[in-house]
Amino acid sequence: MKLIGNIKPPAFSKFTDCIDDRWKTEEKDMSLGEVYSHSMSEEDSRQEFKEFFALLEDGGYRISDSTLYNSLSLTSCRGSVGEHDDPGYGLVALWLVRIRGLNRGRYAQWGDVPELYASGKWGVVRLGDVVVFNANKKHALLVNGTCHMLMQTVTKKRVRR
Repeated sequence: MKLIGNIKPPAFSKFTDCIDDRWKTEEKDMSLGEVYSHSMSEEDSRQEFKEFFALLEDGGYRISDSTLYNSLSLTSCRGSVGEHDDPGYGLVALWLVRIRGLNRGRYAQWGDVPELYASGKWGVVRLGDVVVFNANKKHALLVNGTCHMLMQTVTKKRVRR
């Protein structure tokens, strides 16, 4: 797991404008430990979230396409997500764009800050953090809230000699 920067997320509506309205119903009905992933319009997202894609580029990564999963998605989880792996996903950049308390309408407070387990270590992920980790390997998220993350599959840039 590697922290590559922190970008203040824009209004959450900027993210939801890039997906279909199905997320509203699914988020409302989510149970603890559930994860929903919504494919995003890559063309709209690249225009809207230029700073995120520039940070990936500057951090030594390039966008890649996943054959098994959405290459770019808005992923939501309610509560902690147990240890698991996502074979075939590979390296993924995670941008934490929204955290809400488990009680409707309550913003995240102390204790609601997520901790990501990846690469055999736990690390705090704060609002706006962009981290890269290998989703093929065991990872987990510990949080007392609902998190929304922009997820993008990436590969390391090759170093030319």
